[in-house]
Amino acid sequence: LKPNVDSDFQDMAEIIPFVFFRTPFCDNDKHWKKKVLCMLCCCADEIHVPKRVKVASTNFGACKVVLTSLVVSAVLYYQCVLSKDYLEKAELSSYRRLSLQHPVNDCNPLEADCKAELSPLSKLKYCTRGDLHEGSFGDTAITCKYFDEFDVYKIAAGMDHANFLVPTRISQYTQKINPDCERTTKECTQPFIVQHEEHHYVGDIEDYTLLFDHGFVSEEAGLSFDAFQTSGFYMNCTEEHDHTFLPSHEDEECPISSIRRDTSKKELARLESAYGLGKTTVGAMTSVRQGDFIRISDLVSLAGIHLDGHVLDVHNPERIRAEGVVLSVKIKYLNFRQNTWPHSQPPIYMYQFHRINTESFKVTSVSDNADGTRLVKSVHGIYVQTELVGDLGTRSMREIFVGVLEICALVGLVHWAMACCALNMPRSYGGDKLNAKVEQEFKFPAEQIGKSVDEETGDEDPSRGVVRPDSHLLEGAPGGP
Repeated sequence: LKPNVDSDFQDMAEIIPFVFFRTPFCDNDKHWKKKVLCMLCCCADEIHVPKRVKVASTNFGACKVVLTSLVVSAVLYYQCVLSKDYLEKAELSSYRRLSLQHPVNDCNPLEADCKAELSPLSKLKYCTRGDLHEGSFGDTAITCKYFDEFDVYKIAAGMDHANFLVPTRISQYTQKINPDCERTTKECTQPFIVQHEEHHYVGDIEDYTLLFDHGFVSEEAGLSFDAFQTSGFYMNCTEEHDHTFLPSHEDEECPISSIRRDTSKKELARLESAYGLGKTTVGAMTSVRQGDFIRISDLVSLAGIHLDGHVLDVHNPERIRAEGVVLSVKIKYLNFRQNTWPHSQPPIYMYQFHRINTESFKVTSVSDNADGTRLVKSVHGIYVQTELVGDLGTRSMREIFVGVLEICALVGLVHWAMACCALNMPRSYGGDKLNAKVEQEFKFPAEQIGKSVDEETGDEDPSRGVVRPDSHLLEGAPGGP
C-alpha cells in the first residue's frame, strides 16, 4: 500500500459523488449503526474529504483496465450505433401530392394521339360474375364501366393534394321532388323519390397508376430534397400482412425493396451498406422526375388488401371492391438509421403501407339537373392517406459533450466500485490497513476557527490570515496519538 504522491493525478471516480467506504461488518464493529449512517451522509458532526491512496495491485489494476475498456466500448457503441446520441434531431417541413392516371401507351393523356390501354371488360372476372347490390329497388346488378382520370377528378370527394380517393364502385341515383311534400295537407314522409339507379364497378382500376410526389426542407439540418433527388425504398410486407385484422408484425422485419430509378449499382450498394438495408431487390415502384408511381394492384397488395375479398364485418357479405377501404402510406425521410455505423451518405426515404380497420369508405355528392331532378352520386373506393415524417439529424457539439460526460460518469463508477472492493478486502489481504490509510480523522477545534496559526510551529502568521491546525490533531499521523 503506497500513498499517492502525485498531486496532479486525477481519479475518474471523483466526478461522481459516491463515498468510499469499508462496511462495518468486515471488522465486527460494535458501532456499525453509526458508521452506516455516516456512509449515507447522515452524520451531522462530520464531513468527508477525499484522500488519494494508490493501491499497488496487479489484479485490481488489470480488472480496472478491462472493465473500463468494456464500459467505454459499450457506451460508444450504444451512443454511436444504437441510439445515435451524437446527433441533434432536426425538424422538417414537407409537401405531398397524389395524382391518378388511367393506363396509357407511354404517352400524355392530354395528347390527341395518346391511346389508353384498358383491359377488355369481358376479361375482368368481377365484371362477369354477376355481383348484386341491395339498392332502392332491391338487388341490382353491378356492371362495369370505363372511367378515365378526368372522370375521377370530377368526383367531389373532399380530397386534398395529400390524400386521394381511388374509386372502385360508383352508384348514381336520379331523384325527383315528391309532389305530396308540396301540399300542406299531406304528410311528407319522403321528400325525394328515386326514379332511377345504376351501380358500376370502375373497369380495370387495378391497372391505373398512382403518383406520389413529395419533398422536404430542414433548415436545422441544412437539407432540402424531393423524391427525384434521393433514392427511395419501401417495406415489402405483402407476405407478412394478415388480411383479416391489423398486422402484428413490425415493418422492420419485412424485406426492403428499392424503387426503380437511374441509380448505379455501386451507389445503391453504398446506400444499402450505410443504412443497413441488406441486399434489396427492385420492386414494383418506379421513380420519374415527377415522383414515384405504382399500379393500384401492387399498391393494395403491399397493404395486404384483396379487392375481391370480403370486408372485415362477417355480417356484411359485400366485397371490398364494392364497399371501399382506407390505406395509409407513411413516407419517412432519413439521413441516419439506428443500428448502423455513422456515415456521410445522402438522405433516403422509405415507404410503409398499412390497411386501416374500416368496413367501408365512400363519399357522396349531389348535383341538380336542368329538368328539376337531382343526381346523387355515391363513390366507394380506396382512400389513400399519406403522412410524411423524418428521422433527420445533424452532428451537435452539445450532444457529443453530453455523451462524453456520460462516459466519464460510467468510468468513474467503475473506479469507485474497484476502490470499494479494495477497501472491503478481508483483514488477511490488508483491507483493514488500507482502510486505516484512507479513513483518518482530523479534529477541527472550534476555538481555533478564525485564528491564524503556523502549520509547523503553531505560531501566529498575521500575513497569511488562514487557520493551520497543529499536525498532532490528525489521528494516525506520525507523532500523533
